[in-house]
Amino acid sequence: MFPVSFGGGVSTKDEYENYHLRFKVKWGEKKWYPMPNDTIKRDAGLLYHATGPFDFAYGCWLRSNELQIQEGEIGDFFGVGAGSAEFPMQKKNVRGKSLDQYNPDATLQRNADAVGGGRVYRSGDFELPHGQWNTCELITRGADAVYIVNGYVVNRLFNTYRPGIKQQTTRGKIQFQSEGAEVFYKDIELRSVNFNRKNAPHLVADQSTLKNISPDKPQLLKVTNSGDEVELVAVELIGTSNDKFVIKLPSFPFKIAKGKSFILPVSLKSGMASNTIVKLRLETIFGPVPDFEVILESR
Repeated sequence: MFPVSFGGGVSTKDEYENYHLRFKVKWGEKKWYPMPNDTIKRDAGLLYHATGPFDFAYGCWLRSNELQIQEGEIGDFFGVGAGSAEFPMQKKNVRGKSLDQYNPDATLQRNADAVGGGRVYRSGDFELPHGQWNTCELITRGADAVYIVNGYVVNRLFNTYRPGIKQQTTRGKIQFQSEGAEVFYKDIELRSVNFNRKNAPHLVADQSTLKNISPDKPQLLKVTNSGDEVELVAVELIGTSNDKFVIKLPSFPFKIAKGKSFILPVSLKSGMASNTIVKLRLETIFGPVPDFEVILESR
């Protein structure tokens, strides 16, 4: 475990491409913003595909893409000079402003190419309360990337492109960042990924719709692997209230042998509205499992 304090970051010496990065992060108590009555959120980030000298954006970071790590907003995308990307996204009202939000069912659009801008909000809030360790993951496939928070896909981007040099952004250093608040990182795991595969996964759910989901008693979804062995890395919930459901997830990455099954208990957070509907998908390092989708309906 190592802390990162004040402004700056810790960077790898080598550049990487086509990888799965997994790490844990939590906030400390210290801040270096103006006090007292400081309402500014603690802020940090994971910078990836990072290149150039350590003098870009405030004079201490590399030119890169960012997986935002900020209190209550882990999983947003920010551009830090590595180019723009394409997102399936829709407009979202955030504090009175119309901003972009990732939605896998939306039209693919290119975001703004701006330093510290081009923000694309995560699909939902799957962050744990202050003081707890959050597990964050980044999967890069060429110029594409997937953001995962505590086992849930929250953002997905394609074809990162830097017009200044007329090239896709596919590789670079990795930098763990701090922006004026104490933050701790630990259990950092990096593995290279070979994206060649023989057959697409074939997973089947025992129900196409889980109805009457409530906070009281979890509904059980059984998933069976009818194809070759497959490794799952996350789930994805799709819908405007996707973070209102609670799924007891296996420990990812999770391998399922051919013919084997597993159970996903699904419940609803307390105090949530009835008739809430979202879609559940499963994620591998190659992307979503083809032809797998289950509707979740609250009571």
